[in-house]
Amino acid sequence: MKKAVLINAGSKYTQVIVQLLLNIILARLLDPKAYGVVAVITVFVSFFNILADMGFGSAVIQDKTLSEEETSDIFSFTCYLSLLLSAVFAGLSCLVAVFYNNSIYSVIGRILAVSVMFNTLNMVPKAVLMKKKKFLAVAVRTVFSSAGAGAAAVILAYCGWGIYALVFQTVISSVIAFLWNVTTAKTKFKFRFSLNSIKKVLGFSSYQFGFSIVNYFSRNLDNLLIGKVFGEFYLGIYSKSYQLMTYPINNLTSVVTPALQPILSDYQNDSEIIYEKSISVFSFLAVSGVFVSAFCCLAPEEIILILYGTKWTNAIPYFKILSLSIFAQMIYVSAPAVFLSLGDSKLLFQTSVKNTLLTVTGIFAGLIGGSMYILTIGVTIAYNIIAVHTFYVLVKHGFKHRPGRFWQDMKVHLMMYLILLLSIVVFPFHIKNIWIGVIVKGLYLGSIYIILLFVTGTYRIYLNLVKKSTAK
Repeated sequence: MKKAVLINAGSKYTQVIVQLLLNIILARLLDPKAYGVVAVITVFVSFFNILADMGFGSAVIQDKTLSEEETSDIFSFTCYLSLLLSAVFAGLSCLVAVFYNNSIYSVIGRILAVSVMFNTLNMVPKAVLMKKKKFLAVAVRTVFSSAGAGAAAVILAYCGWGIYALVFQTVISSVIAFLWNVTTAKTKFKFRFSLNSIKKVLGFSSYQFGFSIVNYFSRNLDNLLIGKVFGEFYLGIYSKSYQLMTYPINNLTSVVTPALQPILSDYQNDSEIIYEKSISVFSFLAVSGVFVSAFCCLAPEEIILILYGTKWTNAIPYFKILSLSIFAQMIYVSAPAVFLSLGDSKLLFQTSVKNTLLTVTGIFAGLIGGSMYILTIGVTIAYNIIAVHTFYVLVKHGFKHRPGRFWQDMKVHLMMYLILLLSIVVFPFHIKNIWIGVIVKGLYLGSIYIILLFVTGTYRIYLNLVKKSTAK
């Protein structure tokens, strides 16, 4: 696990630096409306990516009895599926254009159909690499495809391609990822394949597929409705705030989460081992998340203006509210991998249905109130409740433990988070110069955070990781 984390961390933070530089440039070359248009069509691309996966990726990782022949059958099935889904996506993009009354969606939809096809093709090769614990190969590919696609987008944006720069960034990234993965995994295509291989994993994959569908609507319904009700400009503002909120979540958890199921699934018959290792992971993410969440809440103006410039000032209040969900999401996003490691995709699906109802309630509260501000508050509250509900179900029904055991293990991190938030309320301050402001706020909150690390003893989480990694 530690080896996988180090590899993922090296690749991810290299990617973070590259993406951060590219996003800073793109945010200044393109306007909020361009991002709003792409946010709308990206919602549909994400949905088709879920249809492409159908839960087979996780099933290939989880089922240790699959032969190479059976894996090739599943891959061959997805090859035919990729052609079907890309054709359907290109056709449905015309309906999206009618729904949003903007013909540009039909044009960029046909271009992004290429991305849908390659994302479908990539599903099995990537799963094979993860199953074989080829984390370094996946890590190198991730950095290369991201950097290459991002650089191409910057060049296109600079040359005046506008929204199409973001569209081709998605396409280029998917093409590079597939070619790299299929070459490394050496997955074979067969014109005629056996359906028995598909049926073998269908029981597990069907619930995982159901979870992905439900989770998709939970994560994207706000974009769909905001674009329709409030317009593309406000969707661009909201989506950029949301993207920035998920930035630390994705970039901190993604060094750990990809390795969870491939490694913990080896112990799927011993839930106690999985629980102990999972708590270690959750604690690591929690102790990192408490500071990130509090700092984003303290310095939203400085973060937005430094990263994206003055044209994005409208995003500041939304980002500040959303940042209050970072801590909860930092821990929560790794929970599905633990459900799957236990082999309980059905419980994961059932939990996600209830979580989606919570998210929908928060979104519609904002729509009824007619305010983006209220909607953002509703979504933030929903994400915090979802985290509590998910861990309650995971511990009680997944691990068969008392829920109080989990909260006992996490109480120190919750206390640290509340103290940091209280320090923001007690001593709010504003500095006109954004560079001085972000430094002063960072030093202020960072000092409190370091003191809390030593007072609570949670500094050992970092220390143990460094010691054991060095020993390796």
